Amino acid sequence: MLAFCVMVVCLVATLGVTAANLRLTYVTDSNGARQVLLTDADASPAQVMHLSGIRSEEGDEVYYTAFSGNLASLNIERAFSVSITADGQEYPVKLVFGTVADALERAGITLEGDDYTEPALDHVVTAGSKIPPGRETPSAITSSYCQAT
Repeated sequence: MLAFCVMVVCLVATLGVTAANLRLTYVTDSNGARQVLLTDADASPAQVMHLSGIRSEEGDEVYYTAFSGNLASLNIERAFSVSITADGQEYPVKLVFGTVADALERAGITLEGDDYTEPALDHVVTAGSKIPPGRETPSAITSSYCQAT
């Protein structure tokens, strides 16, 4: 009987230590993918992503939050493509969130002199946004469209 009691105490202690070293992590992305993982409390965000099978891509933003206790969340905000045509050249960029100015900056396009954009530089770009032609002079950005997909 004593051996059985010692075994039960050891089992409870082992389970307690094991549970204290585990973390329940909710992994999601902005496209709707969801996973729940039980990992070691010391698992890094990269290890959690690897175990979940949900991968980040160029331009994605990854947010990891470890809450007090044994809970964590890893969220991937997916970037969308923005295609800017300026001066007859295509400039693809990826954004999670941003304005027309952010898209132009990421593409390396600088407005000068009488250059302008329509919509305005502070307009938020989202998937499906279109930015029509933006220069009045021949040397200006002549965007047939800026399509975010």
